Amino acid sequence: MSKKTSLLFTLFIFTFLISSMIWYWGKENETFVTDLEKKTTETIEENEIIQETSRAIPDWQEIQSWNRVNDTPLSYTYTEDPIVLFVDDDKGALYVQSNELRYIFPTNEGLDVINLLAFEQTLDDMKFWINDSHILMGGEKMDHEGNKTPIWYSVDCSNLEGALPEVTKIIENNYSAGEVLTMTYVSEPNLFYMTIDDEMFGFDELIYQSGQHQFENLQLEFMNDNNGNSYIEAREQYELRKPNRQSKPDQFDQFQTFVFTENNTTIYTFEDVRGTIIYFKQDSNLQFRRYVDYKIDEFKMMFDGNGKGYPIGLVTDAQGKNFFVLPTKNDNRLSQNSLLWKQDEWNIFFSYRDNVSFYKIKEDELHFIRYKYDWDEDIYQFKSNIYSLKDVTFIEQSNTLFKFETADGYQYLSLYDLSKYVSPVEQIEQTLHKNHSLWVHDTDLKLMDELEKKDTEPEKILAELPSQFFPIDEELFPETLLQAEDKICLFGCGDISFEATRKEISNQWYVISRTSLYTLQNGELIEIADLPIKTSNHMAFESYLYVKTAQDFTKFDENWFIADTYSHRILKLNEQFEIIGEYGVHLPEKINMNEEGHLQIESIAGVTFLDTNLNLINAQLKEFHPPISNIVEEKSFDKDHLYQNSESNIKWFLYYNTLIQYNTDTGLYRNFFVGSNYAANSKPRLINMNQQISILFDDRMLIFNTEGNWLKTISFPRSSKEGDGTSFGESTFYIDEQNGVIYLIQGYKLLKINIITNEVSTLFHQNDNYLGNLLYHQNVMYFSVHSGPNENELIIFDLNKGDFRRIKIETDYYTKQLQAGNDQETKIIFSDQFGESWKSVLLSALH
Repeated sequence: MSKKTSLLFTLFIFTFLISSMIWYWGKENETFVTDLEKKTTETIEENEIIQETSRAIPDWQEIQSWNRVNDTPLSYTYTEDPIVLFVDDDKGALYVQSNELRYIFPTNEGLDVINLLAFEQTLDDMKFWINDSHILMGGEKMDHEGNKTPIWYSVDCSNLEGALPEVTKIIENNYSAGEVLTMTYVSEPNLFYMTIDDEMFGFDELIYQSGQHQFENLQLEFMNDNNGNSYIEAREQYELRKPNRQSKPDQFDQFQTFVFTENNTTIYTFEDVRGTIIYFKQDSNLQFRRYVDYKIDEFKMMFDGNGKGYPIGLVTDAQGKNFFVLPTKNDNRLSQNSLLWKQDEWNIFFSYRDNVSFYKIKEDELHFIRYKYDWDEDIYQFKSNIYSLKDVTFIEQSNTLFKFETADGYQYLSLYDLSKYVSPVEQIEQTLHKNHSLWVHDTDLKLMDELEKKDTEPEKILAELPSQFFPIDEELFPETLLQAEDKICLFGCGDISFEATRKEISNQWYVISRTSLYTLQNGELIEIADLPIKTSNHMAFESYLYVKTAQDFTKFDENWFIADTYSHRILKLNEQFEIIGEYGVHLPEKINMNEEGHLQIESIAGVTFLDTNLNLINAQLKEFHPPISNIVEEKSFDKDHLYQNSESNIKWFLYYNTLIQYNTDTGLYRNFFVGSNYAANSKPRLINMNQQISILFDDRMLIFNTEGNWLKTISFPRSSKEGDGTSFGESTFYIDEQNGVIYLIQGYKLLKINIITNEVSTLFHQNDNYLGNLLYHQNVMYFSVHSGPNENELIIFDLNKGDFRRIKIETDYYTKQLQAGNDQETKIIFSDQFGESWKSVLLSALH
């Protein structure tokens, strides 16, 4: 190779390397010099503008003469005159010119200009809000079809030491800059709070922090006004407080900062005419809440057993009443407890969902405060307990277990048990003696593997019944009525469904749903009254609710007669739907006017005849009748839903909410409306006890004689408005026929039901726990209590002593059945929730 050729080749390589370095530097800074939308193509005209403006670099003297934004918001439209948005004489200036956002800054060779963002020519005016060194900009972008979509950016100029302003595109398609009613700046932390005009909801509230890619919708928490208003009603009232559009940024009335150095946490609160906004950052997630019409008085930090901190706030509502709030955990309000606020060393514990407890061990006492939701007051109320530890020695806390040394060795207390257990006798102060029912006995009990899978499927029986007893076909009702019901979502939409009772009276259709009475007019259902009747709930899958209503009604002259089924009465209402008479009947299901002009009522008690003033004329048992037609259907019944005593000629069927009795000698039938269970995962059963046939529901027991006539009902309502049934041991029971007693698992309780005295008592109650099947052997009952995610206990209830012991067992297993044998071989069988894994323990190992 010649020297000339070698020189040219070397020059070529040098030029290539320099070009590559320049190209690489440009790629590294591409995020600053291109539109954040990263369009794949740019028009030639736009390129020319960028190139031309890149060459025209002003000096500082010229920059000093440019217009500067002295007030915001700035409404910008296309102009070739530069407008300065932010300037730092030592680091540079941010300005907008010719539909471009530019930054000019000093270098070793003088000033340089870089284009951070290019606006489209089709863009309407862009608005700029400047909060010190943070800028929020928004407008609308128009596509080729003329459709406008919101476009938002933020620019952070707070850190320009050797860096360019940080431009962030905000992903927001719902709100445009022109819909902003008010804008409020917060310097520390840097926040933009805005109210947005909303045609549907009046106004929305958004918060933006510089550098984030989206706006945060402000979550609203409303105070309880004691008028029973729902969230929707409270929200509708709040919408009426829509702020007027402001031309200049607003200010908060007051702001506070709460710093907790122990876990490096800072909470900010901002107060205005609509309440207080709380801002908190936890685990890289921003938390914003507005407490409507609340004022924040103070915050303190509470720690759980693992050292995680939860701020608890003392707030005051519009009436001057104080509450506690836990803004980083949930939206609950806790009734104020002065000891909790004034005393230190309290720890916090979340036992189940939003239920919260506080505890501390001080000297020889365990102090415990637990909160549980009060449905009527819409607030969490507390109960306090003090447990004396004089006879025991506290050793340590490990997660949710306290370890103590007692006279009988080591025993434990579970935070879950302390939080959830409901003592039959409410005592503020208790002594934890060695036999106290809260102790967990650690016996190092090991469950043995059961290799053979147990059969747990309920036995099914096929039986034939006349088709008249099965659900009514919708074709029996006019199409106009069905369509009108769909229009108003009569049967419910979402997690709540409603039963409807339809009836045609004098060629006019009427419908009752919940407590509302509707009439069909011109293809529309019109509500004409809110009836003074009671509904009944059927809870399925914890959140799905089915609301049942009055089963029948009729009208005579101007008066209405309602079978108020779940209030066990007949109502007489006047034209204004006011009660002018009532008559007690248990579970009335049908009401009609007979040929004599009397009211004929069918109920579980039989047939009752009343005059129109609700005076008794006659009452008789319901007769057996032949089936309406000879059409029969074959249905599958659980074994517990079908019963026939060998000494009786009556065969009993339980089908949904109907009890069907069939006389096998005469071939005649009769049926009764008996209602349904409250919790869907409970199981109604037909049982024979003490020469009586009963239907055992999860909240009541209907008792009949062997001839099929109703005798009485024993009620034991569920303790909560929630679906508190468990999916494992729910409705399992044991019958002590000699004493006339039934023991029943009802949700979180073990009940004792005396069918002779009608008394119902609670033997065990521990809220929000999964209980296993109730098992019985030699006057001792056994059931598991899954008290926490990693805690499981076996309850051994001695009926002779009337008390129980807790034994710690393996997690994830539930009592399922007893496998009988001699005293040394009888064992409890456990299974997991899916019935796939089985284990056991000998009863002899427990005593």
